[in-house]
Amino acid sequence: MASKNTEILLGAKTKAIIEASGDTQTEAAKKLGLSVPGLGSITQNRVKNTSYEVLIALVNEYDVDLLYLVDNDIPVLPIRYGSSKERMKPETDENKAFYDLILTTKGLKEIVFNLLKIPPKHRKAIGDMIATLAEKDEN
Repeated sequence: MASKNTEILLGAKTKAIIEASGDTQTEAAKKLGLSVPGLGSITQNRVKNTSYEVLIALVNEYDVDLLYLVDNDIPVLPIRYGSSKERMKPETDENKAFYDLILTTKGLKEIVFNLLKIPPKHRKAIGDMIATLAEKDEN
């Protein structure tokens, strides 16, 4: 049986993973083969122990590192993803140029860091507002 501390971190980590993906609890539950109340029990720390199948489903569906999920010494944030996800992000000249712009444009780095702190739904809304403003400036 897992300790209470393990369950608290696992619940918080599971919630963080789902929020970072932009999935709803309904979408996540379906992907993980759980009921919505079952997933809610995990994210709200109401489970006494979590099955191996649930852990593996989280790893497979969200490409998170299994050790991240079960090790209490690893904090909830930043989320640790598996190596396959990092291999899928090729280092392109466009990515390098974008990264350089973020670092060298005054204030942009701080804006990006702050955007990463808010939930995906709010980031999308902010992104939509920025796109609208940019479109108005072009016209």
